[in-house]
Amino acid sequence: ATIKPTFSVGEYWDTNLSAVTAWLNATRVNDTIQSAAFDFPLKDHINACCNTGAGWNLLGSSCLASEGAYRRYSVTFVDNHDTYRDQNKVTSNVLAANAFILSMPGTPCIFLPHWTQYKADIKQMINARKLVGITSESSFQTLDGTHSAYYAAAVEGSTGNHLLIAMGQGYAAPSDYKEIVSGTNYAMY
Repeated sequence: ATIKPTFSVGEYWDTNLSAVTAWLNATRVNDTIQSAAFDFPLKDHINACCNTGAGWNLLGSSCLASEGAYRRYSVTFVDNHDTYRDQNKVTSNVLAANAFILSMPGTPCIFLPHWTQYKADIKQMINARKLVGITSESSFQTLDGTHSAYYAAAVEGSTGNHLLIAMGQGYAAPSDYKEIVSGTNYAMY
């Protein structure tokens, strides 16, 4: 019998984008990729940025969410049951990391302990994503990624509106954007 899932996600734990895209390509049937994959290359960048507070340009690096042909297969996450129990978890800027995955393309997966601890903030972030209509295939434009102190991007949603995410400190949003939620090292407009 053939199984036809509505949604499938694989856990190919490799921080190398080429390895993860090769895994995705190996799921092809009739030239169609059959599964999404956890975006471990992005997770690696999130750890590096959030745990050190430096180099906030998360999508300036190679990951599924930044690749036009593969972003629809990117399941973005901050932590999961494996990464949380060892040295691979995000130890600082947890809300900033969640704001980032909820602002950008890919299918975000919120870790239950983060949801439990930061429910009100994460709920605002989810509502902002829904309001703008951000999807796994949304396009984004880096507004300012030249500074090591901050990164800003505008993500286009299906409603025709944009959500602006600023990571780090010191970015001044244009006056036509209204702040939705903010905290240490992040703001969503």
